[in-house]
Amino acid sequence: MKTKLFLTLAGIMFGLHITAQEVQQFVGIYTIQEICKSCTYPMPPDTTDYEIEIKASSVDTFNIQLYLKEHGLYEAIGANITNDSTFQIPLQTFQNFDNSLHISGTGKVIQDSITINYNVGTSGGTLECTCKGTRKKESGLNRISDDNLRFKIFPNPVKELLQLTLPTTNNNIKIVDVQGKIVLQQTVEQTATINISHLPSGTYIITANEETQQFIKE
Repeated sequence: MKTKLFLTLAGIMFGLHITAQEVQQFVGIYTIQEICKSCTYPMPPDTTDYEIEIKASSVDTFNIQLYLKEHGLYEAIGANITNDSTFQIPLQTFQNFDNSLHISGTGKVIQDSITINYNVGTSGGTLECTCKGTRKKESGLNRISDDNLRFKIFPNPVKELLQLTLPTTNNNIKIVDVQGKIVLQQTVEQTATINISHLPSGTYIITANEETQQFIKE
């Protein structure tokens, strides 16, 4: 069941909303075992081992971002710290070829142990997944600087003109909305300005050469 690999975290909302604690206690690389079962079709659970890296978020709407070390299709899944040991992954939609993956969920970090519970919603059904693992090393990052990003977008939020700076020329750019619909697709050079004034207000995902970032259209 390959769908599970594109970590779309959904799930159980915590009743208490305590002031978020320091990001530093969450950052690091975790070795996890993921177990998924189908809510739609009866089948035995499917198990996969891989790594997740948690970094401080480069997107102001999130505290942290989860990066899949083995599966690089979606490089950043946003999450918000809700108290000193838990984080919440708000509903996010990613495009996997012709299939949209709907993501939201919760996670908990206690000392060097991590647990993530999430649902994966697709046109073919729903998966319930649990990830459990341990931190093998800290990344040492408190914040992802712009210099560490392979491409930069600004301003964010944006009203009309989205500025792009990319490391190479001849870049394929794609923007999708939260429903997974492609709203803009074009090829740009190393620096570019994209007019998005025609887009409705909301959250969008921009992909440049297989790296993704999120921005807010005001």
